[in-house]
Amino acid sequence: MSIYSEAVEVSKKYMGPAAEKFMARQLTALGVGEAQLSGQHLDELSQRFYTSGKLVMDDSKAQELSKKIKSLR
Repeated sequence: MSIYSEAVEVSKKYMGPAAEKFMARQLTALGVGEAQLSGQHLDELSQRFYTSGKLVMDDSKAQELSKKIKSLR
């Protein structure tokens, strides 16, 4: 399974069906596509997930999601 697919699956547990759209926005901000997403992007991606995620969910849940994204290595 690709890092993209794993990240979307983890995100769905927190965001439901909005996870794919959320992920697409984060990839656009990073300037990478699904296929180009790699382990080297996970630090920045996890930070973006926290920063953007805390706008739509509890801070502790956003931190938890961010840590899970970072651990996909």
